[in-house]
Amino acid sequence: MRIDYTMFLYRPGIITSDQNMFMGDLKLKIEENLEAILPSPQSGLLAGMVLGSKQTLPEDFRDALINTSTIHIVVASGQNLTILSGLIIGLASVLGRRKTVLVSIGTNLFYALLTGFQIPIIRAAIMNIFTSLATLTGREANVLFALFLSAIMMLIYEPLWLFSISFQLSFLASFAVMEFSPTIENRIKYIPDIIKADLIVSSSAFLFTLPVISENFHRISITGVIVNSLVLWTTAFIMASGGIVAVVSLISLELASVLALIPGIFLTYLVYVVEFFNQLAPSVETVSLGLVFWAGYYFILLGIYFWAKKNMASKEL
Repeated sequence: MRIDYTMFLYRPGIITSDQNMFMGDLKLKIEENLEAILPSPQSGLLAGMVLGSKQTLPEDFRDALINTSTIHIVVASGQNLTILSGLIIGLASVLGRRKTVLVSIGTNLFYALLTGFQIPIIRAAIMNIFTSLATLTGREANVLFALFLSAIMMLIYEPLWLFSISFQLSFLASFAVMEFSPTIENRIKYIPDIIKADLIVSSSAFLFTLPVISENFHRISITGVIVNSLVLWTTAFIMASGGIVAVVSLISLELASVLALIPGIFLTYLVYVVEFFNQLAPSVETVSLGLVFWAGYYFILLGIYFWAKKNMASKEL
């Protein structure tokens, strides 16, 4: 029997909405500032990537993102929070380990509050706090352990999150990017280094999230891997510089307008790539293949992962 995942999507506490924000006024002010200093759809893209806002994008460009399997870009995915936490942890030699950890934890909690406790942000915040505490004790954090720990903690709090598309996509993509792709990358030698990392990361994320996207949206992009490979490298620059622009805009709109030139260049490139491939090769409709088929599909992916992991371990010995 197929589970109807959509029945849980708008249940209060499962996927938060902008109307349920505790800090809605502050978020709305930042969105307005971004709209004032950047054209559309660049301003909507930046608001989505930094704040997880969904209502600021033109409908036609949102469809283009869906058709090219890049709609995941316009969410507060947790990557920006991870980047910010990494920068803070890097200040440990200046601020001291204890103060740095406290600042990192406080930043994660504040950002989760600002974005309305969206599922990907909760996942990233738990993982980052775990990493910060590991730093405090002088230990190296295990990414895979932190990922599963965050999943367990979230499901203990709300078991129905297991049926949320947001929860599924967040953890499947995180496992693909953090664990699967680095393992596979070490086994592939024939792809040029200049494109290998981005190609494998985007392919891994695409493969692991394909069943959820296909079963729930019944539409996938035939060029999704290529498009994601072309735009993946820009996201870190956009999130880091865009986050600075968002904060500065609360202080000086003029200064923020100057700083916005940096993320603006990358955002314009991203818009061009998405629109080009949307016209070149639109998405195709899919049919439901059922739980048994996709279970076998994931079994094959995990088999490849454990094979690559075993070979990598034997080489290290």
